[in-house]
Amino acid sequence: MRIASILVKGEPALGVRTPRGMLNVTALGAGVGTSLRGLLERGPDVLADLARHVAGAPVLSEEEFSYRPLVPEPSKFLCLGLNYVAH
Repeated sequence: MRIASILVKGEPALGVRTPRGMLNVTALGAGVGTSLRGLLERGPDVLADLARHVAGAPVLSEEEFSYRPLVPEPSKFLCLGLNYVAH
């Protein structure tokens, strides 16, 4: 399952990318919410519930949504630096 943070009509939402297109899972209600961070903090059972509800979510056209940062309010940033000889 590929989860995305999206904007639908200017409002934050969670989407799931499928072969059918982007599905607006926030529109399902069911306590999905609009934050991926909030969704993940509720534990793995929430992802299983989300997978069950995905089939009923409305499909959005490319014009109906835009992407936003996946986790808009990260608690930390991790960076990896590599040293190499050919600078």
